[in-house]
Amino acid sequence: MARILPFPWSLLAPRNTAGADLSVDDCDRHGPFNPETLVFYTRTDEGAPMLSSYRGNGARIAENVTINPQTELGRRPGFLWIIPWPHDGVRSWRFRLGAEQRELIVGGGVRRASGRETREKSNEHPIALREAIDQLCGYFTESRSLAADQNDATRSPGSQLGLVRIAWAAIWTRWSKSAAGTEPRTARVVEIARSYAPDIRDVCGRPRRMLVRQRELVPVGKIQELDETCLRDLIRRPGRTIPEKAGSRQELLGITRRETFDTAENRVIRDLLRLCQHRAVAYRREYPQRPLHPKVQSVVDLQRNCERWDTSSPIAAASKLVGLPKSNYVLEKDRRYHALWNQYQLLRREEEMVDKVWPWARCLWADFVRSLFMGFLSAQAKSGAASWHLVGSLPAYVRSEHSAGTFVPGLSISSRWRHTTADEELWIIHGAHAHLVPGLQTTLPRLGADLVIACFAPKRAGQT
Repeated sequence: MARILPFPWSLLAPRNTAGADLSVDDCDRHGPFNPETLVFYTRTDEGAPMLSSYRGNGARIAENVTINPQTELGRRPGFLWIIPWPHDGVRSWRFRLGAEQRELIVGGGVRRASGRETREKSNEHPIALREAIDQLCGYFTESRSLAADQNDATRSPGSQLGLVRIAWAAIWTRWSKSAAGTEPRTARVVEIARSYAPDIRDVCGRPRRMLVRQRELVPVGKIQELDETCLRDLIRRPGRTIPEKAGSRQELLGITRRETFDTAENRVIRDLLRLCQHRAVAYRREYPQRPLHPKVQSVVDLQRNCERWDTSSPIAAASKLVGLPKSNYVLEKDRRYHALWNQYQLLRREEEMVDKVWPWARCLWADFVRSLFMGFLSAQAKSGAASWHLVGSLPAYVRSEHSAGTFVPGLSISSRWRHTTADEELWIIHGAHAHLVPGLQTTLPRLGADLVIACFAPKRAGQT
């Protein structure tokens, strides 16, 4: 049976006696379990763990880990697995290993906030966490946009893997400007505010309309069309002639047509207005120190205009969008609607990215810290201010979508750096490569670290 581990892994101390086997009852619980993830230790002959109510299996994060040396078989190598939970406010986890199911009581989880929620006292923590995850995802999206600013000699997109090759120093420069507020990141809402505000105003002021066919009581002299339902109603009315059946008000059920703005494409545009408002509010909170920056000002103007168009323009007659939007002929072929439909899909994709990466929030933070460290060290080495220089080349490969909470693969992190004067080497090791380090392949995986920094003296054996 697998063993469930709390963080940190290096502090685990098995309480069972020598010769005992692993079981759920032997779980170390130094306080509550981590509300974000479950970490499993499994033997090499066991399968991957899986949450019963969650579609994803465990992701392997380390191997050859000997957490429990006190079994009958001595130091038994195994694997560390991590399973995310989507933070939906549950009080227990149901997990499955093979045919066996268990339930685990947990506490301290944060509810997953919706991107459309208004920030209040009651939901301040979930919304703050969502905005932090959104901001971290935005940094990696901003990194990918750097590829368009560089020539073909410095970027090489991987079409099959969705990777873009960028210099670490360039990433650090862009991130440092964004964090300081001197150059806020160019989020999707900024692009919409700069390039598509006139198109939104045009569609809201002159939305597409259509004639709706409906049945209602019409004066006898104005009836132009009848259908089966109207004829059935006419037959059932008392009287022998038309005037007698029309009654005192001289009205009969007939077919009429009226103009309406409540079309599928207009409901999408109105949902775009509301989505832009929420994204603009989150962007303003991201840069409170630079309210007069042109990017922030354009987003503020877009927010005000969207609020006004949503209430006082003809598009306000469209009803609320229910369910997932579906493309139609107008959204695909109409020149005015198609561009806004594309931007609406990109905005929704950003919302979906936050929802997908939410269970992997801790891994996302670790990926951001690793990238921040590599960018800083590369920028310092490029400027000559650092005492270490890279052995070989190390470009940053950034994915278009996260993989288990990471946008940057381990091959862009693990590297060797040599001191400019001393006979020393600095090894920067991604957590996924901890078992490949000579001499430390047993110790490092047991630490469970996301980033390992080791200093070696190559000509002085035994010194690390």
